[in-house]
Amino acid sequence: MKQSAVALVLVAYAARMSASGVDCITTSLRDNAIVPITSERVTLSGKARSSFPLQIVLQGSFGPRPCSAITGSIPDVNGNCQLMVDANSTWSTSLQLEPLIASKVQLDQPGCNSVEILVTPANPNDIKKRPRSVFQIDWTPEGERKVLAIAADTLPSLSNTAEFMARVKREFMAVATSELAEFDIAIGTASASNTVHILEDVVAGTFAWTKKPETPDCGDLFQNDVTEVYVGTIADDIHSRPIWAILKRTDGEATRADDIGHMLGIIVAHEILHASGLLQCVWMQGDATGHNDPRFERGRGHRYQSGQVLLDTFAMVPPEVLIGRSSPTTVTRSQLANDTFAANYLRLIHPRP
Repeated sequence: MKQSAVALVLVAYAARMSASGVDCITTSLRDNAIVPITSERVTLSGKARSSFPLQIVLQGSFGPRPCSAITGSIPDVNGNCQLMVDANSTWSTSLQLEPLIASKVQLDQPGCNSVEILVTPANPNDIKKRPRSVFQIDWTPEGERKVLAIAADTLPSLSNTAEFMARVKREFMAVATSELAEFDIAIGTASASNTVHILEDVVAGTFAWTKKPETPDCGDLFQNDVTEVYVGTIADDIHSRPIWAILKRTDGEATRADDIGHMLGIIVAHEILHASGLLQCVWMQGDATGHNDPRFERGRGHRYQSGQVLLDTFAMVPPEVLIGRSSPTTVTRSQLANDTFAANYLRLIHPRP
């Protein structure tokens, strides 16, 4: 069935002066734009103070799109798509994207830096604003005992288990809360419709898992998510793999408590992003496991950053990334950022009030 065409302003541009005195275009929209459309044609517009030839490259999953996909553009002598912009004018063009596939838009103006944006068309029903998402953190007794087992395996002794666990939980809450602070997502120990269970279980190759809904919940419509964190798997990994040598027996109890709390906070924040709908649907362009995929990078990092952002797969992430420190003398631990796609998505469905 043919869908009605919907023209949406994709990006607003403002003029600025380059070092050479040329009026340049800059985008006011973040990279990795998510555009709610019912057709795959979107509008690009801006204002110009001077006339210039604007070159536009629209690249989809199979390479550059023809100039016919960019309204009003014509091929120049080099075969690039060019739009002539008049001085003191408002210019616009529309782009024909691929259905539910991320496309790269590159804008080049003589004497100016290139502007590049990754654009993903999305079903508007998927990215509506949702109510606050709240998660209950369920520390099971067995899960806590397994946390203490990690301490016992990596320290010569443990003087006070209650104080140790209290510190683990403080660091966990601080890290997970900080990772989600930009969005209307809350975590705590009170009963909530979404739950995160901290378990002692061992599940081969899996630190944590979020139950997938029967129908992919691309926009976090349903608030009934269940996440399980397998401390037993983490303990086995630490015990068996030499890369965890960063956890030295001389570190001290406070350092180890922060190590474990920090790691669990990162893991839970990662899983809450999955529970929020990332990357459950085809238009989100994740890999088979629902993580960032490098196939649209083409030489410039947009989303996939080899484990340095929350939605990258953790399969090959070094321990110092998970614990946030590279040495025992680290004062301020590092955290993982959200990639721009995930952040833009979460700002659409769970914006801060």
